[in-house]
Amino acid sequence: MKKSGLSWWQWILMYPGLATALLGSFPTLQRIYQSYAYGVSFDEVDAAAAQNQLWTKNADCLGGKKIEQIRRLYDFSVSVALCPSGDVLVLIKGESREMARWVSPRQLIEKKTALVSLREAQAADEPVRLAQTQRVILCQARLPNGLLLFRVHYGGGRCIDEYINPFTGEIVKRIPAPCNSRCF
Repeated sequence: MKKSGLSWWQWILMYPGLATALLGSFPTLQRIYQSYAYGVSFDEVDAAAAQNQLWTKNADCLGGKKIEQIRRLYDFSVSVALCPSGDVLVLIKGESREMARWVSPRQLIEKKTALVSLREAQAADEPVRLAQTQRVILCQARLPNGLLLFRVHYGGGRCIDEYINPFTGEIVKRIPAPCNSRCF
């Protein structure tokens, strides 16, 4: 007895629009997967991937580096570290949340994004002043779960392990740690 139905490949040959639609959906499905895997919204996938690349690129830069804290009059503090690559790590601490983000001047210039000069920023806002706090990164490591681990020395024998999501920049967890330069 002969089978009367068409096989899947016959359907695709008969309906090229169906094949085109299926092939065209792969990039969207990939982006949806990346959004889920990175823990960011669909629109933030490119920015999250760029942050992860900057964390990887500057992995060796922060070891033993002092990070000076700059305070503003608002309810948050900002710390910055400049790497030889020209990239800048910006740590922002608010009342309920902490973030770590890389800024790549090269990427900003290539995207033709307008940059505000430091002189313009200071003229537009209150003066920036340095605080007494310094952070020294003793060690860093990428964990198997994708998080980054930083052992940070705050002075006075106080050290903390900070776990950072490289895609979102969020400091996921902070726990007290011994003040040595071995992360493991």
